[in-house]
Amino acid sequence: MERGISPTVSFVLVVTIILLATAVTYLWAAPIISGINEPGRVRNLKNQMVNLDYMIRATAHGDINFTNSYELYAPGAFLELRPSNDSIVMTFVQKALVIGVVQKNKNTKCSYDAEYLNDTITGIYLGREMNMSRVYWGAKGVGDAEIMICYDDIDLKFNGVCSKGKTGAPRILVYMKKIGVNATDNRPIVSIDVC
Repeated sequence: MERGISPTVSFVLVVTIILLATAVTYLWAAPIISGINEPGRVRNLKNQMVNLDYMIRATAHGDINFTNSYELYAPGAFLELRPSNDSIVMTFVQKALVIGVVQKNKNTKCSYDAEYLNDTITGIYLGREMNMSRVYWGAKGVGDAEIMICYDDIDLKFNGVCSKGKTGAPRILVYMKKIGVNATDNRPIVSIDVC
């Protein structure tokens, strides 16, 4: 009778080691794999917000009762109208560090020449994306990220038909309508619905 390990036990041991190595490799690579498509997704969200900015400004410069709509494809994002500071904010979770952490600043007032903003609600510091747009974006690293459109020359109001914010559904429809001009500061008033 021979001493040692039987071929069956050896086979089971080798298969167990291979399966364990595969599981450990998968756990190590899962975050890397999920981040591969992230740059395209984040750029797509940013481009949609830039287009929404142009649509809102076009509506603001139209005649009274001029209406417009824009559909965003933003799965997993939350779009919110904040009429108190004339801004529209999209918050989402980025799985890779696409939007870097913006330098800290104390500016909370949106203006035409502001390069950086501090969103006091989310605590995220934002930087302007392009000179010609009103789009700011920033993140706290991997995780919470935000893209904001804000105006100091357009008065945004909630229309009351749908809601001020929408999340969960991949498609978000934004209705815009110019309803007048602010008598105090002569800014166009645009009503917004997020459906």
